[in-house]
Amino acid sequence: MCRFPECLRAPEMIKTRPVIVVTREHKGRRRLCTVVPVSTTQPDPMLSHHVELEESALPRALRGTGHWVKCDMIYTLCIDRLDRIRSGKDRTTGKRLYETARIGADDMRKIRYAIRSALSLEP
Repeated sequence: MCRFPECLRAPEMIKTRPVIVVTREHKGRRRLCTVVPVSTTQPDPMLSHHVELEESALPRALRGTGHWVKCDMIYTLCIDRLDRIRSGKDRTTGKRLYETARIGADDMRKIRYAIRSALSLEP
């Protein structure tokens, strides 16, 4: 999950939402990473920079609705804005439970292709 900065304005990402981290920390720029946001709103029209995720690729807490990666909305930001996905509370201890997930290689290929398309780069 990513807390997007309040200083952004629509149509930029302006709320906390799931993201996919597409880089590790940037070399020479500790604590920065690049992400693409995930939305439950189906793009209209669906373009080459959108990727629909299979439900099985999502953490359990996000399953049940469609999810689209919006690769034209690339952000580089501090990793402090990122957190795991809350999946509920432990019934015994009452502590919050969190999930992390890893996108499969096939989905990452699709996402990288869509990022290149969004940036008008050769695939």
